[in-house]
Amino acid sequence: SVAVGQHVYRTGTAHLKRVQAFAGAKISLYASDGEEVQELKGARRAIGDKRRGDYRNIEVPLAPGWTFYLSTDGFLDQAGGEHGFGFGSRRFADMLRDHARQPLPEQAEAFVATLAEYQGEHPQRDDITILSFRFD
Repeated sequence: SVAVGQHVYRTGTAHLKRVQAFAGAKISLYASDGEEVQELKGARRAIGDKRRGDYRNIEVPLAPGWTFYLSTDGFLDQAGGEHGFGFGSRRFADMLRDHARQPLPEQAEAFVATLAEYQGEHPQRDDITILSFRFD
């Protein structure tokens, strides 16, 4: 069997509030106000997991100036650095924080450069995708 991580994501108006609902399968949603980064952790189980369990929806208010990030695990798991360790969620959150105030196209360039520098000569292990959007 294949374990798959995926985000289920919905944006809308609920009771006249701008909110987004997030449910992740072994993947997190990251949110930044431009100063700090919050990691909203998804379920610890993959889609298709045969064990019984629930996925929970996390409702996140959409506030002006906030930026949201969804990433495949390929970015976090990419080997690199001096010891060939994965990029990791802490380094990922630090990278988001370092560039949170930049326009999204500049962030994308910075993320590519940061990962390339970290990766060095290590081969790419998996697909790498980041989806980001800013609520204004």
